[in-house]
Amino acid sequence: MAYISHWIGGAVVSGTSGRTSPVYDTATGLQITDVDLASVGNVDTAVGSATAASREWRHTSLSKRSEILVAFRQLLHDATDDVAKVITAEHRRVVTSRWSDPVTSTIDLGFPTTRKTTRKTTD
Repeated sequence: MAYISHWIGGAVVSGTSGRTSPVYDTATGLQITDVDLASVGNVDTAVGSATAASREWRHTSLSKRSEILVAFRQLLHDATDDVAKVITAEHRRVVTSRWSDPVTSTIDLGFPTTRKTTRKTTD
């Protein structure tokens, strides 16, 4: 059985609260894994890491940010089948439906699209 922990600062970090919670397959009701529950220290570490990353990202040039996001999108595209399987396992969605292309269906990377949205307002 796989075990779910935390991802903080680019690494897997075990919870230090000493507590876990079961994760169930919603289709069968069977427990499929356990997840670490975070301690206050885990949360503080995650917030500190995110704050530092945000400061670094803020000083990254627009061209470098674009390069990173395009590379990330390509990684998602290359791993579409694997990502779809994880989404199916964690959310019980059918892989062959709208979840079959996680790059365009499940993750909004904030890239401009050609689709225009009309917002209706009422007076």
